[in-house]
Amino acid sequence: MIFESNEKIRLNDIGKNNKLKNESILEILESVASQHSDTVGYGVLDIENTKASWVLLEWKVQVLKRPLLEKKKESVHISLKHGIHVVGEDGEEVH
Repeated sequence: MIFESNEKIRLNDIGKNNKLKNESILEILESVASQHSDTVGYGVLDIENTKASWVLLEWKVQVLKRPLLEKKKESVHISLKHGIHVVGEDGEEVH
């Protein structure tokens, strides 16, 4: 499954030469992952019912081209591809 989102670049996301900072890249990815978990029923508000939560276990980020803030473009398009592993309270994988 692929989840996609357009994320607005804020002023505090910008570093040298009007390019997105490393910290901001990770924050945007974390935000999109959280949105993704909401859409599949494992968001923060679902924890009480599902007894499960969405956890980012590992980051593999390679910046090939750092986004540049331009007047006409104030957002970045994020596409997340993942494998889902749901683990119950007993530590066993659910599906």
